[in-house]
Amino acid sequence: MLKLKGFEHSHITTTMFLVKLEDVTPLSDAVFLFNQLSLEADVKFTHNMFSLTVSNASIRFIIKLDIWDELFAEYSVDPNQCWRISLSTFQKSLWDGGSYSSMTFLMHETRSRMVLEFHNSASPNAPSWHRELTLLPSEEVDIGEVESEKNFIIEAEDFRHIIREVSSFPNDPIRVTLTHLQVKFSVASKEIILTKQARKIQIAGYEEGDTDQFRISLHPMMFFLRLSYQSETAWFCKTMDGAIVMAAASGDD
Repeated sequence: MLKLKGFEHSHITTTMFLVKLEDVTPLSDAVFLFNQLSLEADVKFTHNMFSLTVSNASIRFIIKLDIWDELFAEYSVDPNQCWRISLSTFQKSLWDGGSYSSMTFLMHETRSRMVLEFHNSASPNAPSWHRELTLLPSEEVDIGEVESEKNFIIEAEDFRHIIREVSSFPNDPIRVTLTHLQVKFSVASKEIILTKQARKIQIAGYEEGDTDQFRISLHPMMFFLRLSYQSETAWFCKTMDGAIVMAAASGDD
């Protein structure tokens, strides 16, 4: 087995922590995207979910990737783990291990490092390859309780159309007006309206006569444009304290 200098399997913690991902490509794509916004990220492993969170105070922006345990080949975490890591180091490790079919997260016994073990599932006897991530105390930002029962969903193609239409106003917030039948995105003199009748939007939690207004930012626009090409839908809702949450979903997520 190939080893990094100073790495031995005997130094892996005996605490229940084993997370194996068969297809690393979606995670690698997300890390590449996140690394354009921040140098660091918070990784969190709970009993049923892996999360990667990036915050950028200069643009008042938090982005989060969630992967449920059922999408992993193996997932055993107890207790929960939450750490800050270097995104550039993580990205380089994923790229360097791109020729391997799967990756396993392992915890070093010192809890100061996380081991990434890359291997080819089709050749279980072939040597694996390792990289390590330095773990720092988490600085995860709490987005608060999400009011998920009231939301709207648009297709990625329509989301891209909105981004391009408002691209002439990169520094202006976009006003969103929502009823039970439609959503309107407006900035300056430009308006984009998506309706349920045209099957351009799904709206939940809003009844006849309800109206909601809030503002969103799509800056940096190139980030959101690239995100739309990695997603199938964009899901919008609010937190209990009025912050806006946008989730990009791909596949059956």
